[in-house]
Amino acid sequence: MRKFLTLLVGVVFLSGCGGADEALVSYNELPIESYDLYDTEEFRMQYPKNWDLLDGELVQERYKSSAKLVLVQDDKDAFFTPNIVVESFSVDESSGLEKTYESVWEDNEESLLIAEEVGRERFTTVANGSVSNGLLVEFTGKRKLEGDVLVYLQALVVAENEAWLATGAFDELDTEAQSAEMVEALKTLAVK
Repeated sequence: MRKFLTLLVGVVFLSGCGGADEALVSYNELPIESYDLYDTEEFRMQYPKNWDLLDGELVQERYKSSAKLVLVQDDKDAFFTPNIVVESFSVDESSGLEKTYESVWEDNEESLLIAEEVGRERFTTVANGSVSNGLLVEFTGKRKLEGDVLVYLQALVVAENEAWLATGAFDELDTEAQSAEMVEALKTLAVK
């Protein structure tokens, strides 16, 4: 009987420990009063309330085939309307976060006339059910000679052989609040 009780206590203890580990893996969440949630079988991300959302075939018709979601600020601007594009693409499993971003940065430099990195930081997120690191990079860039300088924010999450990239952009002359709101939204990118 004593062996049975010892075994039972051990099973309860171990199952309790497993529950504690699962509790550590949680999504970054923002207040629902200010942010909506886009949640699919592949990924999830919160975005500022009242932004327009495009997904599915419509996105792939208007944007590159790797695009999964496009979010556009509902308050349209005459020069540039803030937006976020979420896309995924295949990577070598051994690439890792930094090496994958190097190839993203090369694409940025090719597609922009001017591209200058301002800063980067790691953030914690979820990828394939586990705690994972993401990388958030801020840079300024210009697409056309006569165009405005834009601020770009890119959040990258690598999950096995797939990378998820959320790119936000807004006019350099927009307020700091725009930047903070977009940074917070991008840090909620998580891969399922």
